[in-house]
Amino acid sequence: MENAATPLQNQNKSVQDKPTLLQDLSKIPTNAYAVLIVVAFVAFGAIPIPIGLALLVIGYVIWNKWENEKAMREAKARAATYANIHGPVIVPSIHPNETVIQVEARCQEWREQIELSGNPYASKIPIIAFPYDPVLMDTGEFGGGWTVYEKRVSEKRHIENVRWHEGRCPAELKQWFASNVLPAPKADPARVASELAKLGHMRATTFVAAQAGRLDWAKKILANPEGRTPTVIQMAKNAMGAA
Repeated sequence: MENAATPLQNQNKSVQDKPTLLQDLSKIPTNAYAVLIVVAFVAFGAIPIPIGLALLVIGYVIWNKWENEKAMREAKARAATYANIHGPVIVPSIHPNETVIQVEARCQEWREQIELSGNPYASKIPIIAFPYDPVLMDTGEFGGGWTVYEKRVSEKRHIENVRWHEGRCPAELKQWFASNVLPAPKADPARVASELAKLGHMRATTFVAAQAGRLDWAKKILANPEGRTPTVIQMAKNAMGAA
């Protein structure tokens, strides 16, 4: 049986858990320090009140402009993220209490954001709701609740990725999607080596054909880049550069 903590130990732990002065000061916004400094100078008569007020106004304008520019940079970065989505989007439940209606609402938000971003594949990209079902996951055949559900979300995402690659995925994205999103199939190295040995000279012919097909794809993209995303254009440039 473990010994109970003594009052002195409890007191020491309570003191250790309390935030230090430096931790408290770190929570104060940087612009608040500037205001305090100006107010202190005015209070001690180091600068006249009108100049102090002018400094506060100028500081606020500069700070507000900096915050707006920061928000704009973040907004552009987020928009670029939506514009560069090239595969299915699975929208699962965030927590067990989220309703199907709430998940569907987030699906609609995804659709709107992808369309607003100018993504050329917006009309083709599937947005798939996959809400948590407590009856099925907790008491049904699957059991295990939320932990098993998260595993099934991953399985659902993989299934839809394969479905997308074999179905509606645009031709110019198939190679990129297969190599960057779909996992490489597991195989026995000895068996692979044996199969490759049987191919003999055919391997070289196949490699040349694959290279020619890749270059043809890249040339078509670079010849008509209008409507292509930056990612696809870069992929084509990389293919031409590696040739």
